[in-house]
Amino acid sequence: MTLRVLHAATHGHNIGDGALVAGMHATIEEDLGTRLEVTPIDVLGCKLRGRRNMLTETEAARLRGKIDLVLVGGGGMIEGGKSNYLSGLNFNFDPELIDLLDVPWVFYALGFNQFRHTLFLHRGRLRRVLEHVERRGLLFSVRNDGSRQRLERLLGPQPSVVTIPDPGCYVPTRARPLPELDPDRRNVLVQLAGDRFGQRFGSGASRLGRSLRGRDPIRNLAAILAGIVDRHAVHLVLCPHLLVDLRVLSSLVDALPQRVVRESTTLGPVLNGAGAAPDFFELYRRADLVIGMRGHSAICSVGLGTPFIGLASHDKVGGFLDEVGLAEWSVDIDRDPTLRGLPALLDRAIAGLGHYRARIERLRPVLRQQTRDFHARIGRLLGR
Repeated sequence: MTLRVLHAATHGHNIGDGALVAGMHATIEEDLGTRLEVTPIDVLGCKLRGRRNMLTETEAARLRGKIDLVLVGGGGMIEGGKSNYLSGLNFNFDPELIDLLDVPWVFYALGFNQFRHTLFLHRGRLRRVLEHVERRGLLFSVRNDGSRQRLERLLGPQPSVVTIPDPGCYVPTRARPLPELDPDRRNVLVQLAGDRFGQRFGSGASRLGRSLRGRDPIRNLAAILAGIVDRHAVHLVLCPHLLVDLRVLSSLVDALPQRVVRESTTLGPVLNGAGAAPDFFELYRRADLVIGMRGHSAICSVGLGTPFIGLASHDKVGGFLDEVGLAEWSVDIDRDPTLRGLPALLDRAIAGLGHYRARIERLRPVLRQQTRDFHARIGRLLGR
């Protein structure tokens, strides 16, 4: 069977969103025994081209009889920025279209992606989306990264909202040569985010390598990484998810001792979109440990069975680790701006990699069953 799907997501940009799109499509096909025929709406692509209304009434009318399901998400779809004025979502559309386009709608593992200390706009429009979904008996789900708690702090109790695993947990991988890895040493991936530096590196950070309060998070991190290279003879692989991440990684390289840079550090590729996700995340699968800031750095590590330590400045990183029972493997940068808790976590993880991997392996089938159960609900909604 073929399932004709209109899928609004970020399809061709951030590799983390590529992971979730690839994982979502693969698991839906597996669990529903169907092949997806996808008509994509690339949400970020629309924004980059200045398109504010991403699904118009005219387009919805044209789609009647040509699709079986509208799929929205996942990823950081609940953001509430100025451009989200129609729906409160990064997929900006008039909520009335949920009734006009008379096929099932599934909002799939949406992330409440607002940064700390920022204002959520258009909450009334988001509430309208939820009202339409509930009235029609459709499905609205958020990912397992604390998004439900953040949503309910904004809108109050939402009993019809379901929490499910982010589909990035199921990113497929493809075997390929990985010259970035050192076959004779344990390989530690370092994933830092180069956008919104002041928010990601603590409330006092002002720009790369400098802080209003005398904190220098990049130099602190460089000293800590040099320490684990010396203590544990590990190899570092710098792992940008976006080209913008190279800005902060460049500052990290400047702060690392030259012996570490020249003898114990390589750089992974920057790839885009769902089609490249299997190649990109093979690097995660074969790493020994990941240190990361982005949500899908945590999500894909756990999904692939790789030990992970979070540098949590966005609530989704610590929230995900908390929801899967790994809360202790994270350092909150706002609460610990000097990263003084990180060396002990790294030493503990590197000394017990086998134990940590076994703990993650026990989680993976539990998460997968939660996703199967949600897909069964989609099947019932479709009458399949």
